[in-house]
Amino acid sequence: MLLDDLDDSSVILLDASSSRVVTAGAIRNRAAQISQGNRKLVFLIANRTTEAVCWFLALLEARHPVALIDPDSTWPVIADLIDRYRPQVLVDPTTRHLEMLMSSPQGSSGRMIEPTVWVGPECRPAPHEELAVLLTTSGSTGSPKFVRLCSMNIRTNAEQIVNSLGITTNDRGVTVLPLHYSFGMSVLTSHALAGSSVLVTDRSVIEESFWSDMVRYDVSFLPGVPTTYATLRRLGFERRDLPHLRALIQAGGPLAPESISFFHNLMTRQGGRFFVMYGQTEASPRISCLPSECLPKKLGSVGRALSGGDLCIRGHDGNDLATGEIGEVIYRGPNVMMGYAGSREDLALGHSNQGVLATGDLGYLDDEGFLYLIGRSKRICKLAGARVSLDELESIATGIVGSESHLAAVDGGDAGVSIFAENLDSASAAKLRRGLQRQLRVPPMLIGIYPIDAIPLLANGKTNYAYLERMDEQNRGRNELDSF
Repeated sequence: MLLDDLDDSSVILLDASSSRVVTAGAIRNRAAQISQGNRKLVFLIANRTTEAVCWFLALLEARHPVALIDPDSTWPVIADLIDRYRPQVLVDPTTRHLEMLMSSPQGSSGRMIEPTVWVGPECRPAPHEELAVLLTTSGSTGSPKFVRLCSMNIRTNAEQIVNSLGITTNDRGVTVLPLHYSFGMSVLTSHALAGSSVLVTDRSVIEESFWSDMVRYDVSFLPGVPTTYATLRRLGFERRDLPHLRALIQAGGPLAPESISFFHNLMTRQGGRFFVMYGQTEASPRISCLPSECLPKKLGSVGRALSGGDLCIRGHDGNDLATGEIGEVIYRGPNVMMGYAGSREDLALGHSNQGVLATGDLGYLDDEGFLYLIGRSKRICKLAGARVSLDELESIATGIVGSESHLAAVDGGDAGVSIFAENLDSASAAKLRRGLQRQLRVPPMLIGIYPIDAIPLLANGKTNYAYLERMDEQNRGRNELDSF
């Protein structure tokens, strides 16, 4: 599938902890060992280890559909997924969940065939012949709903990413993102397709050993989400000597324009490039790309559709809107998912989306086809009778207090809007409230400012708005003097 054009000696993975090398031939050998018999649904506990990555790539090659499971999931969450989807195989390189499985009713009908592999009985219905990968939807960690991706979805999007970023056989990626997160998965698939190796590490950017490995193993492509780049700035990324780094890739949510300019200028001075990408898990997962050469002219844009894809903006009446008009972003392309699944029976379904994805995001296209995102269609609140985008409100608030303060806005209903902010003292909070009141032209009582030690995040690095909404309900019972 991804390795079709590579010879057996091509290096696919490098293990940071042991310097172990994994070749395309080794992946093919493992695929051959597991390809016997009927196609089986496999649950893979996808931690950032060479073992997990080898299993993932081999399962793709062997055409066994694989669900990538968050290794930090609790056993009750995994048990619920097992009940709903009835996998025939569970691979757990951590072995932690296998211990729970073998002592549970779900595991009693199967057996251990390796220390990390449990095999259960055959199950019906059989997965659709094209089904390749199951991923949880963005923001739905722990949800029983999966996105169904076929082999063509995965390979096509890998080709689109390789072409957009210019990945070559001489490049090297790194597993800095979770593998069960679609962005992290796409790092593996795109580099594998290009014959470009990936450094497998479970270290984070706050660990000095991560940066030592970046230099030692000649990593040239570093991906990240907005929280990654906020951390890099706090850690003084511009002072690091990374001689082989030639590209930074940002996706997974909006990054403040000031931060985009900072990293773009930094990479340009060092002869490298900074890419802004936009996508959704439902698109396997990338949709558009803004290359460095389009900055600063197109600052604020997430670029144009990837090759083979098409973007348009749809109005409330279902018709396409003209250039510059704001509506829902619609993407068409061969990388659009087969559909969703909520049970084992859904795995047998074919393509329900017909290559069209209504993203739920609001935005507009300029006269050159560059996409500008405004926010989520459901991220709307009413303030003093006026509709306000909570995502746009976050951008305004960030502009007032500066990009160093991570913040999030949630709808407080009749109480107005609530802003949760990190690193905010009383003076900055007062400045933020005055600035928002002036720009929104609403009474100050409709703007709640709440300090927080850290904005809660989902496993994919995005803001956990559901958690903040629950906090907001609790805050509404507090006296206004308890907030800034």
